[in-house]
Amino acid sequence: MFLNRTARDRAHRSLPPHTPWGHIPLAGLLSSPGWRMEWTAGKRWLQAELGLTLDRMENEGRLHAAVPGFSIWISKTGAMRSIDKILDRLGAGQLEGREWRAFFYSIDGDVVCGWYLGTDPDSSSIGVPGWRRAYIDLKEALLGPRNTIVVEHERHQVQVHVPGEGGQTQAHPAEITTRSVIYGHKRLPRSLWKQVWQADVNLGGEGITVPGKGTTDYNCGPSAIQALTVALSGPHAIEEAIAATTKAVLRDRRRYPL
Repeated sequence: MFLNRTARDRAHRSLPPHTPWGHIPLAGLLSSPGWRMEWTAGKRWLQAELGLTLDRMENEGRLHAAVPGFSIWISKTGAMRSIDKILDRLGAGQLEGREWRAFFYSIDGDVVCGWYLGTDPDSSSIGVPGWRRAYIDLKEALLGPRNTIVVEHERHQVQVHVPGEGGQTQAHPAEITTRSVIYGHKRLPRSLWKQVWQADVNLGGEGITVPGKGTTDYNCGPSAIQALTVALSGPHAIEEAIAATTKAVLRDRRRYPL
């Protein structure tokens, strides 16, 4: 029911990054003493989200709401003074963590909720009681854990032809293994599970030579593609795997010329 690290990293951010995800054609800002409201309309937020953050360090409360294409943030400075008084009355004033945060979001089919109760989202969770820091996948809570069944289908020995220097085509031996991947939640009927087809392309040996990226000392020389996994439209579409391999080689040669 709890999320992996990647999902957790996504989950605890209730404010937007400084670098936009996409072009923002419209944006606005309204402010007054103690209050600030900012909104954007465009492609920056590609998910539905609702988050409330009470930040002791900044002495600020922040509310963020978003739907695909539109997002709004409302903040109030000085909010923690009133909140601290309420916590003291409830006997919870000893929770001296930086933030109190609750969030709910939906992205890529995941529906997640969670909270931080007097903890720092960027600190380690070791020693922190579970009730003070939680990330819950609501789909898994309701439908059960997600199961995956992988069935190997066929193996093929093929030749991958790639244009070489001087316009001559070079043939490289490869083994292609196709498989089906069936996945769904445990409590759902098997008829509602999804099925996709994939292929592993193993070029073996030295693979097919491509230029290194040239970003650091260790990748300035030639590199190679030795294996890759591609999606297929069906169980016998090995020509799609061959085409994807050729495309990957030509793309890297064009992107990182020696």
